[in-house]
Amino acid sequence: MKQNYLTILAILCIGIAHAQSFIEFDFDNATVNGGTITQDIFLNGDGYRVTVVHGAAAGAVVNAITGTDKYFYGSTGSRPQQNWTISLIKNGQTENFNFVSVDYRNTSSNSNHTMLVADVNNNLISNQIAISPGNTGAFMVDNAANATNLSTARIVGLTFTATFDVYFNNLRILPISLLSNNDFTKQQIKHYQPSKDVLVFEGDTLERANISIVNLQGQEVFNVAATSNSFTVNTASWNQGLYIATVENNGFVEVVKFVL
Repeated sequence: MKQNYLTILAILCIGIAHAQSFIEFDFDNATVNGGTITQDIFLNGDGYRVTVVHGAAAGAVVNAITGTDKYFYGSTGSRPQQNWTISLIKNGQTENFNFVSVDYRNTSSNSNHTMLVADVNNNLISNQIAISPGNTGAFMVDNAANATNLSTARIVGLTFTATFDVYFNNLRILPISLLSNNDFTKQQIKHYQPSKDVLVFEGDTLERANISIVNLQGQEVFNVAATSNSFTVNTASWNQGLYIATVENNGFVEVVKFVL
């Protein structure tokens, strides 16, 4: 599954007319050193390294639950240390970024955990989520003003053993340097979910763009030309899970992922 996502991202980087909405780090090829996890991705000749550090500065683990799909989680730490700190380096230099989302899975059979994503000053990026045993989903941006131009972001556990039980993968962030691309700035599509049954797309050039949405099985569930720069999709009848939307207009392509 991750290889397909990275292929889509690579396609977006071909040609000056294509825009990119984020970089996804899937941790399938990550390295671990004590409490620090790193993964490198190369796009358009630039090297991006994400670093994720456990609050205990020790006990970081990257492993597969099933197959080759790897997650990161912790194996030590007191309750105040149940957190992860995320930072980004581009070509050897620190790079600020916008947070987009990260997937989670509670692997415990009997423990609920409350977690959130925040900036370095503990301003909320995502709302708190109570993650029940066996639950999967994604932390997404609920407070956009706190999700931009970050030097670091933090995944914070408010319950003991939160990082032991809740595993993470598919971290999606947008390096600030990509925002300097005029084509990207002009074409960037925003999306949000005002309720569980509604998905809204917005963008200055969204009108007449073609929106195609597929599920994880690659089945197309939606295909239409947007009629305005703010377009609403009713998702009430769709199954829960991760979806991939492709927005195309006049040769510009942008990929958006969302979770129901």
